[in-house]
Amino acid sequence: MLTLQTYTLGTLIITMTLAAFIFATAVTRSWKLRSALAKMTQLEQSELAWWVKIDTAQPLCTYYFGPFVSTKEAELAQSGYVEDLEQEEAQGISIQIEWCQPNELTLFA
Repeated sequence: MLTLQTYTLGTLIITMTLAAFIFATAVTRSWKLRSALAKMTQLEQSELAWWVKIDTAQPLCTYYFGPFVSTKEAELAQSGYVEDLEQEEAQGISIQIEWCQPNELTLFA
């Protein structure tokens, strides 16, 4: 039969293990966030970045979404932008990933 002391010690060990796991997860997320912020600072300094450029035939517009640190990041995000435009019933959608610094994010023709 378990004694109260054994039960309390077991509970304490589980609690400390869980606390250590939560702390390690928070530290890892903090480092990832710091890395992402450093990359964005680099983008701001260079002024050029990767952008998703979407042209539509109806309405006749060009949209820029970004900035992104990499082409991979831009490619992963582009489907959400296309989905939004499709919900707005845009037609003739074409997509390009470009290294640029657009002066305007939406251009109407």
